[in-house]
Amino acid sequence: PEEFPSILLEPGTGTGAMSVDFIEVHIYGPFTRQGLEQVVCRTPKKKADMVLLRSLKTKLEKIGVSLHIMQ
Repeated sequence: PEEFPSILLEPGTGTGAMSVDFIEVHIYGPFTRQGLEQVVCRTPKKKADMVLLRSLKTKLEKIGVSLHIMQ
């Protein structure tokens, strides 16, 4: 389990603000909020998106999920 993040998501070599390589995972059966441990997103560029991010952060905190905001 400790290695999953590095296996599933790693920095890419492409151009742009953020380029990543990832593995898509299919989950069979129910998946609820309790199945989340961490949400990772980029810093919003628009004011409206920042408002949405604050709302998301509040909701995630209520269910014990950490939010990591990347630059």
